[in-house]
Amino acid sequence: MKDSYGREIDYFRIAVTDKCNLRCIYCRPEDGECPENKDILGDDEIVMICRAAAGTGIRNIRITGGEPLMRAGIPQLIRRIANIDGIQKVSMTTNGVLLKEHAEELAEAGLAGVNVSLDTLDAGKYAEIAGIRCLKDCDDLPGRILSGIDTALAAGLLVKTNTVLTDINRDDWVELVRLAENRKIFVRFIELMPIGKGRELTGIPNTELIKRIEAKYGKMDKIRV
Repeated sequence: MKDSYGREIDYFRIAVTDKCNLRCIYCRPEDGECPENKDILGDDEIVMICRAAAGTGIRNIRITGGEPLMRAGIPQLIRRIANIDGIQKVSMTTNGVLLKEHAEELAEAGLAGVNVSLDTLDAGKYAEIAGIRCLKDCDDLPGRILSGIDTALAAGLLVKTNTVLTDINRDDWVELVRLAENRKIFVRFIELMPIGKGRELTGIPNTELIKRIEAKYGKMDKIRV
C-alpha cells in the first residue's frame, strides 16, 4: 500500500484505551472525560483490525492510548497481535509510570520496543506538566520511570524517550540528552501540539534546540533508524 507520494505504508497505530493515570497539560484539557469501557474496542475487535491491516501490507503496529498499560490484559493482547501473520514488529508508546511492573511480561509477549514520554527529571516540574497535585503520595515519578526504562532495557526492549519542551522545562534538555550517555536509548524531542491547554504553552523550535545541542556536543549528523 502506498500514499499519494509513492511512499510505502507499513506502519499502523491503534489506541487501546483513552484512560490515563496522568493529565499532562499539553495532551488533554483539565475537564476531559474518558469514554466508558463499553465504547472501547474489545481484544477480538482489535486483533481483527490488525489482521485486516496486515493483509494490506502493514508490518509494524504501535499500541497507544491514553496510557496502554492501564488496559487490563495488555500483555495477552500484545501476544495475539505479535502472532498475526505478516506482522513483524509491535511497539508501544507509554508514559512509563507502570513500565517497571510490566516490561518483562511485555517483552515475553512479543513487544519489540517502547517509546517513553519523559519531559523532565525534576519531580516538581514533572508534577506540574503531568497535572499531578500531589508529590508525596505519588512519589518520585521521574525516578520510577527511569527504573522502568532500565527494566525494559534489561528485558531486551528497544527504548526511545519522547520529550515535549515548553516554557516549563525548556532547559531540561541537557539532563535528558545525558540519558543516552549511560543507557542504550534514543532521546527524541517532539512537537508541541496545539490541543487543550497546549495552546497556552510555548514550544521550543527544533532550530533553537539543535543550536543548543550542537553548542554543547558539536555538529550533529543525520541518521535514519
